[in-house]
Amino acid sequence: LAATSYGLHFTNSPFRGRDRLSVLKFNHTSVCRRTKLLPTLLVWPLMRGIMCKTEEYIDGTKGGKIAFFGFIIIVLAFSSFVNFYTVDIEFTEASDIELSLKQQLPVLFAITIFYISLSGLILKFSNSYIKHGFWPPPGFPVPFRTRVSRLKHPLAVRVSVFVVLSLFVAYLGIKYYSWFKLYNIAAGI
Repeated sequence: LAATSYGLHFTNSPFRGRDRLSVLKFNHTSVCRRTKLLPTLLVWPLMRGIMCKTEEYIDGTKGGKIAFFGFIIIVLAFSSFVNFYTVDIEFTEASDIELSLKQQLPVLFAITIFYISLSGLILKFSNSYIKHGFWPPPGFPVPFRTRVSRLKHPLAVRVSVFVVLSLFVAYLGIKYYSWFKLYNIAAGI
């Protein structure tokens, strides 16, 4: 235990040697600003009963920032692609409806690829979270300084992932069903 001008820092962290820093948030007082060990040892038993919450942080990495901003650029490009191809058209004949549905097919495939990729990322990250018991797992590049959160209920993570993936499948199923239904109606006219 060492007292510095920034607060109390623990050197016996379970993440020592893995680029982790464990910091106890502490209101700066004159006792904490001193670097002598005796005042710290006198105050520590009193603080432990009151504040006793250790928060661990991971600093952001360059690779994490590149991945984060790359993901944002991909989502924006996907959104602009979908908005570009989904233009409102007034139909005068049945062949216009069929032609419009054929033009919407690349958008439908792009939406499918996007949601399958997003589902893969969710599965990968949730399995890593459950396996290691905390987020972010070791070796995971984070874009900004991130607090390490401990996993308390793995079943809740599994249920949440199942619900999100079920919603993705339902959304894609509704999209494909409506496209095929409209195409059959337009072809029958």
